[in-house]
Amino acid sequence: EKELLTRQQFYIDSYPDTYLAKYLSWKGGADKSDIGKYWKDVDFSDRSLIRANAIPDRIQDYMRTFGGHDGGKFFNAVDVLKEEAAKGEDPDVLEFVLYTMADGFYQSGMEDLTFYIIDNHILGEDCGMDPSEMLEAFIKNVNDLQMGNVPPNIAITDVDGKPLVLHNEVKKNEYTLVMFWASWCHKCEQEMPVLNQFYPIYNPKGFEVVAVSVDQTAPAWKGAIESKQVPGRNVSQLLGWKSPVAQDYKVTSTPALFLLDKEGKIVLKPKRMFEVGKFLQQN
Repeated sequence: EKELLTRQQFYIDSYPDTYLAKYLSWKGGADKSDIGKYWKDVDFSDRSLIRANAIPDRIQDYMRTFGGHDGGKFFNAVDVLKEEAAKGEDPDVLEFVLYTMADGFYQSGMEDLTFYIIDNHILGEDCGMDPSEMLEAFIKNVNDLQMGNVPPNIAITDVDGKPLVLHNEVKKNEYTLVMFWASWCHKCEQEMPVLNQFYPIYNPKGFEVVAVSVDQTAPAWKGAIESKQVPGRNVSQLLGWKSPVAQDYKVTSTPALFLLDKEGKIVLKPKRMFEVGKFLQQN
């Protein structure tokens, strides 16, 4: 580690105006223990920040260091970074920082912080921001995935070669569970027996499953459907996490569950399968 740091510093000193020197400087950071000094070595007017993977990495480290729901520490950390980024007076760099934070929190299951950033730092009356098409699409996407809203449609061919259109499928059922899973997912393997316990009870009453696999090979996917007895309509684009369906639903881990009503609106976003069974029993 010492040798690596010495060599990095050599290149920073030897070629101070290059992107490499900037990248290594940003990745290192001058003072990571003081929230007031953490970003002092970063020039937020430098547009090359937008191309630097070092900044998302540092944002993660920054949030791990100074975040925490206790006492609103995450919210404070967001506000501090926003103010620092705004000093660069470059709207594209500021948007990059805000998008990175908002998307990162959403992927971590901290949706309250995502919407805090959207409402207070992007769309708020005093923000003065003109979001790009990419940021507008992100905001629409996360809004569509909230309780009471209609999530993105899924138009795909199932494992039997039959077409499936989610917005049509939900109309046939009282409740439809959109379940993202994978053949290699150990948690999915644990949850599947729970689903198989209540599926035969509620399926005749109007409950159906659309099981979306994020597998990459057909043999693994089809073999797991049989071995794990995955019920309902089974679909997959066999593109892993790059699957457009997984990206539309912002799925980065499995299982991911969305329970929809007859109108296609999200009525439950459970973490565990037993929550689905309990909801169906109560309704």
